[in-house]
Formats: sequence, C-alpha cells, structure tokens
Amino acid sequence: MKPTLSDYADLIIGNVYAGYKGVGNISLSKEAVMTEVNLTSRRIIAELLSAQRLEKEEFMQEIHTLELEQRDDSPEFFMTPNRNEKIYHAQIPSLLWMPGLDPVSYIGTKNRFEKYIVATGNRYMFQKYSKFHSRLPLVLIQGNDLYILNNKKGVKQLLVRAMFENPLELISAEDPYPVPLHVGDMIVTKLSDQFIRHFRMKNPQPNTQNDIMSIPQQNNEQ
Repeated sequence: MKPTLSDYADLIIGNVYAGYKGVGNISLSKEAVMTEVNLTSRRIIAELLSAQRLEKEEFMQEIHTLELEQRDDSPEFFMTPNRNEKIYHAQIPSLLWMPGLDPVSYIGTKNRFEKYIVATGNRYMFQKYSKFHSRLPLVLIQGNDLYILNNKKGVKQLLVRAMFENPLELISAEDPYPVPLHVGDMIVTKLSDQFIRHFRMKNPQPNTQNDIMSIPQQNNEQ
C-alpha cells in the first residue's frame, strides 16, 4: 500500500530532527508539514509531466459517485434554440490544469460503458454545434462547476477520473497519497533539506520561541 500524507510528514519530521540533532531545540507542526507536502507534490508533478517523464494516469483520482441535479435556469453560455433542453449540474473539486495537458481521464457512466465528451472554452462551442457531437452527452467544466448537455437518458450519477489540484478534497491524510513511490521520495528529500536549511540559516542555535519557526510545538516522541 502507498504511504499516506501523514506517513510522508512523519518521515520529513524525523529527517529534520535527525539532521538538526544537537544544534538546538526546534519544533515542527505535522499539520504544517502535510500542507507543504501537498503543495510541493503539485509542483513536482507539473515539472515531471511537462518534461514527459511520467504519465498523468499515475496521479489520477476518482469520484466514484458524482450526483447530478437538473437545473431550471440555464447559464448564459448554455443558451440554445432548444429551450426545452435539460441541463444537469454538479460541483467538483478544482482540476489540476497545466498547459497542453488534459486533466480529465474519464467522465461518464458509473459502469464505464459510456465515456462523455468533455469540452472547455472554445471547444465547447465547436462540439456543441458540430454535426457529429451535437446529439451526444457533452460535459462542460468551468471552475468547480460541471454541466452536462444532451443527457437524454437522464443519468443522475457520474464517475469522474481526473487530476485534482488538492488531493485532500477527496481523501484524508490517512489514505494512500496519490503519487508514485519515487515521487514521494523526491518530496521527502526536497522538504527535509528545505526545513533543515531553514533552521540552520535562521538561527544556528535557537534558544527562544521567537527564534523557532512560528509553528505550534509538537512532541516528536513516538
């Protein structure tokens, strides 16, 4: 099983205390370290994917049941000659958008039998009115809003597989963290070195609470 976000934070904290042993009294908040792990993972993922050193499928997460609701009002960009067209809507976590990379792997029926067309920006207008696509289910994502047109079967639940900006909107700190093991090692090494350098540069021998990072005290004993 993959390490959890909590596991990665514990590894980093252990490395920092070991690397700073005997120099002075330091304190690290596990919560703050987990936040840094989450932010750093997104930056490393962007770099590796941009360099084509990894496949995006390695970072995908799934929403197994996304509940849709029919909307009575139509957003302006959905105005069509067909005023009886039903529009379905759901809120989703923010996707991890990167230049030239589609963050969505699959949006469609829960049984994976029917994958819907996903459109963004100008692609929506093209696909909506194209001869081939105009009768097929069409998904538009704008920010945290997901809309679906041509939902003639009245599907009320979708499965979504995509890269999300903040994995913790879908999992807890005790669930397997969605990065490959070697990427997790990169994160641990990078942040361990970063925290150790911070303490050494800020104050080689911190003696007071003001000399320590402004992070709540935490007992490092297991």
